[in-house]
Amino acid sequence: MRKFSTYFLLFILLSSQPIQIISATSSVTINYAEALQKSLFFYEVQQAGVLPEWNEVSWRADSMENDIIPGGWFDAGDHFKFALTIAYTATLLAWGYLEYGDAVKKAGLDDKYLKNLKWGLDYIVAADQGGSVVATIGKDGFDHTWWGSPEVYLRKMELQTGLTERPYDTTTATSVLALCASSLAAGYLVYKDPSYLTHAKSLYEAADKNRSNDDQGIAKSYYPATDFYDELFYAANWMYMATGDQKYLDECEKDFIPNFPNENQSPERKFTWGFCWDDHSQAAALLYALNTGKEEWIEQIHRHLEFWTTGYNGKQVQHTPDGMAWLFQWGSTRHAANTVFLALVAADKLFKDNTQLYNKYKAFAKEQMEYFFGNNKLGLSYVIGMGEKNAKTDIIEVLQVFMMIIGIV
Repeated sequence: MRKFSTYFLLFILLSSQPIQIISATSSVTINYAEALQKSLFFYEVQQAGVLPEWNEVSWRADSMENDIIPGGWFDAGDHFKFALTIAYTATLLAWGYLEYGDAVKKAGLDDKYLKNLKWGLDYIVAADQGGSVVATIGKDGFDHTWWGSPEVYLRKMELQTGLTERPYDTTTATSVLALCASSLAAGYLVYKDPSYLTHAKSLYEAADKNRSNDDQGIAKSYYPATDFYDELFYAANWMYMATGDQKYLDECEKDFIPNFPNENQSPERKFTWGFCWDDHSQAAALLYALNTGKEEWIEQIHRHLEFWTTGYNGKQVQHTPDGMAWLFQWGSTRHAANTVFLALVAADKLFKDNTQLYNKYKAFAKEQMEYFFGNNKLGLSYVIGMGEKNAKTDIIEVLQVFMMIIGIV
């Protein structure tokens, strides 16, 4: 899910109405409601297990019915299921709905959105083993190298390995448990389902007690979790929001903030890099600023967004020649779009009374999202099935974009 799971849904945050954009090289009509629909369709393409009756992917059928934990989403282009990425994705989906649910309703996709979110959350509930979670389901060495449809996966795996059921492992890694807690706390705020909160509390307690990422299992080869304090900081804020219990913010002050990362060879809190599955520092900082209103954390978000826009203290994210904010080569649009989400929430909540910053961060968000929709040098949409030129119809041009981004052309 790392390549596609988080950024497509963020298109809803700007508008649910068509917008006409015109560049020197292209004229592109943007319908953010359609983008959201395509995003949700993607999640349904990734569904594992017995498909729900509301799944609209006509060319998918039931698959992996005998997994130890049914359901969930497949990862990226293969068929692993990772608790870490499912929890990370579900948390962002819930957060997006909590902030901008009115736009989802306006687009007529409220029911579809909530069903897809619940699909991910229910998988995390089932994965909770009490102090650990089912971390990875899939055959290492086969899953990531065999490319085929999930409907025939088990037959192929049996022919090659003799196995009739997919192996799995469990983990007590703090980052994974904390993200699972975050997803269910956020899910509780959306659905008010008490079982979500019960699981969130126990998962958070286990994560906080363990404070180690040593036990990652197979997932370490694919999603190696590094520091865990950022995930604990993130989860504590979600737990506070779900429960109103001050103890979670107190723990932030006592344990997590002192372990907030610093800039390289500097005592200054880190404001560079970006929000992703393995770095929740800036997202946690934003939640803490929203939950406490403390000026030092509002300033932290300001520094981070300045880095991503016009620069701060001599440091600025790179930009491609035609305008995309580019952090590094892996998941470059994911990083930019995740920052768009933080920028929009910050503009609407933290900087709404600061006209200059409000307009600046809104403009950055709009510019980046329009780039992903086709307002770029090649007039290419990054959303499959959307626009006249997209990744499905113009794979050669996608490769050209990739080469341009990494500096080959």
